[in-house]
Amino acid sequence: QRELAEAAAARQRVEQEAKLDRQREEMQKEIMRLLNQQVRKYWLLARLCNDVIVHATQNGFFIYLSPECKVALGYNSHDLSEADLIGCVHPEDLGVMQQLCNEGVASSADAERDGISGN
Repeated sequence: QRELAEAAAARQRVEQEAKLDRQREEMQKEIMRLLNQQVRKYWLLARLCNDVIVHATQNGFFIYLSPECKVALGYNSHDLSEADLIGCVHPEDLGVMQQLCNEGVASSADAERDGISGN
């Protein structure tokens, strides 16, 4: 009788673990679906925005440039993507640009610390 009770308890644990695994898998699928939905919204916003949106590395190299670059700056995003950020800035504006870059790095560090991806 004791063996039957132990077997029943073991079976129940296995069933619970299987149920938890299924729930975890469903949650992961839902999280990925929501994440993909948010990424699509972000890129749609970036493409349709009338402002220049730039995502650059801490070393000043462009990762993303919105299509508005052509209208606002006279360069298409492909041309600028092969340039470094500081090299595109007028010498008189370098101080302001450096400050903006430092603020962006600090914001990224804060977001990363708070668990918000800025990549």
